[in-house]
Amino acid sequence: MVVTSENGPESIDIIRAVRKRNGKGKILVLSEGEEDIPLLRELSVQKIIRPDFEAELEMARQVLLHLDFPAPSVQNELNALRRVIYEPLYQVLPEYEVTSRLQAAASLMTMEWAFLDTESPLAGKTLAESAIRRKFGVSVVAVGREGKVISNPDGDFLLRPGDYVGIAGDPELNMKFLLFLKDGAQKGAAV
Repeated sequence: MVVTSENGPESIDIIRAVRKRNGKGKILVLSEGEEDIPLLRELSVQKIIRPDFEAELEMARQVLLHLDFPAPSVQNELNALRRVIYEPLYQVLPEYEVTSRLQAAASLMTMEWAFLDTESPLAGKTLAESAIRRKFGVSVVAVGREGKVISNPDGDFLLRPGDYVGIAGDPELNMKFLLFLKDGAQKGAAV
């Protein structure tokens, strides 16, 4: 069940009624204020969303990124703030913290596509030979070839000129890989 009322006492009344009828149902609730959180926890609410807090964090994130703070550092600081605010919920539902951390980690990753031209230092090599993950810290998650997408290619997959290589990693490492391809193609560099 999802409760999105902006009125705290009304939300609590709804949750109490639901608990009376079905004590085991999962509930996600929008909480406009911190004062309702202890009672919501007593009512075994699985997930409490604080739009005011989340909006403040998003504003802080945008400002820090605009000021060129590194994205991973910003995300780590915001995660620390979330842990402080949501700590009581994490104690009751430890899986919520794990899920939150996984979502935060995923938000640090981006996916980029890189074109391999005939001068690419990767063209004609298998993924294992290219050692992209070891050298650059990014993972090849897909290859676009002749209008088709090959997901999760294995180490024996042979890269060819004309391929689009889909990589996933943090933005800085992705950029390092993309610059290598650009510079390597211009200089005829070997991997």
